[in-house]
Amino acid sequence: MKIRISRNLYIILAIDIILLCLSFYVAHLIRFDFMIPAWAMEKFFNMLPYVLVAKIFSFYFFDLYRGMWRYTSLNDLLNVVKASTIAELIVIVIVLYVNRFENVSRSVFIIDWCLTLIFIAALRVMTRLVFEQFTENISIQDLKEVLLNIFKIRPRHSKGIIIIGAGDCGEKICREIREDASLNYHVEGFLDDDLSKIGRKIHGVSVLDKIDGLAHAVELTGVKEIIIAIPSLSIKR
Repeated sequence: MKIRISRNLYIILAIDIILLCLSFYVAHLIRFDFMIPAWAMEKFFNMLPYVLVAKIFSFYFFDLYRGMWRYTSLNDLLNVVKASTIAELIVIVIVLYVNRFENVSRSVFIIDWCLTLIFIAALRVMTRLVFEQFTENISIQDLKEVLLNIFKIRPRHSKGIIIIGAGDCGEKICREIREDASLNYHVEGFLDDDLSKIGRKIHGVSVLDKIDGLAHAVELTGVKEIIIAIPSLSIKR
């Protein structure tokens, strides 16, 4: 499923690119005690394009540009760790292939990896906190969600459902279902008429289509039950 191109996506990409450049530069500053020699700066500019391409590609592959930041969970932060680690390994392989690490400090990549995790994760967490007006914290119960996603475990005999409404109410229902195994459900997807949400993810679950695409979504996922999570929906609708 493709990401819907929007102005917000361009803004997100721009912010991430700035943070990634800053991370790689600060890594050099720390490595060389804030006195970067000329030869190291030359290597910095030579490697920077590879670093940016590898990280943006890895972030895209791990769905960091499909998640809705206002619902950032530990599952999303785990994806940040995965994406940053894979990207750093790709860069290391490229540098090793190009010049066998000649005149390249290996510790820069370790520092850069740590800073990338801090900058990228902090931005997403701060966005969630802003949306929640600093009234809620990321639940430690989301640790269960992380473990289930790592091993792709679903409760035995659980029923698949679709949630109509990818807003606050839908997110809370999805989170409750994922945290409470006794409910015996798993969410296959969301439906929402907000086109900007289609193709995005909430707690790792995709917004599949508009509400009018319910029949196709049911056929695609094979679910038998639907939860309506739009409090303002009219009785007629």
